[in-house]
Amino acid sequence: MKEKKPTVNEHFVPKTYLKGFSFDEKMIYEYDCDIYNQIKVAVKIDDVCQDKNLYEYKNAKGEFLDRNYLENILSEFESIFPHFRKDVESRAFIEANYSSSMFFSGKEKRFIKGFIALQIMRSPYVINQMESELQKEYGQVLRENEARTIAIRDALPLYTDMPDGYGILHKKILDTLTEMTIAIGVDKTDSIFTSDFPIYCQAKDNRDFRLCEKIIYPLTSSLIVILRGGALKNPNEKNILFPLDEKHLYVCKSNIASAAKRWILSKKPLTEEEKELIKKART
Repeated sequence: MKEKKPTVNEHFVPKTYLKGFSFDEKMIYEYDCDIYNQIKVAVKIDDVCQDKNLYEYKNAKGEFLDRNYLENILSEFESIFPHFRKDVESRAFIEANYSSSMFFSGKEKRFIKGFIALQIMRSPYVINQMESELQKEYGQVLRENEARTIAIRDALPLYTDMPDGYGILHKKILDTLTEMTIAIGVDKTDSIFTSDFPIYCQAKDNRDFRLCEKIIYPLTSSLIVILRGGALKNPNEKNILFPLDEKHLYVCKSNIASAAKRWILSKKPLTEEEKELIKKART
């Protein structure tokens, strides 16, 4: 039997998530925020939001260790997401559910908050920053590739034999999310977009996710998850489903646009109004 080739191109925004912003679950439109340009032809979901060997680390000799271990663990967790999304969609477009104050089950709340925390920490922007800080602080004593290894294992503490001290940041973010209220907004125009960093955080200290008081997370092109904590906690938005009016949708889209690193991803090409909104949100 042929040995399975290791995965090289590893997605930091899951493909199964991106399907919720695709017209056929295979293709998606890209908008380049660096030059404010709409890519006219849809691209394959397989080809976006990925880095080579993102979750792989090496020993001092440059040899891979536990090749694809984290990639496989992440894939297992991601496999739950389509079932979660399907269950949510089966209830979200029934207007009678707007009166419910218990839209998400306890299991659903735990899953989506865990999924959001994992999305934050698996981002290359977060992992690279952690690696950079380790190099700056301990570069003189760390061996070749060691800073990268520590950063990945600390960001994604998914091993059963993790040493003490790993995963503290991940846990603090998850603890913060656990205490936040949750609501989900419905966009009847099906115009919500996402990005290469699909989580907007409003915090007192420069978007520090440990101190986050509001999170906007586009779930699909028609649904947005809103988490609130701290001073922004709203008892009237606790575990509810509600229709997004034009003003609320504008704010949510602006938040998503401002959080993007470079790419906005959408089911259809952006309108001129949306392009202007993005430019305004990022300047």
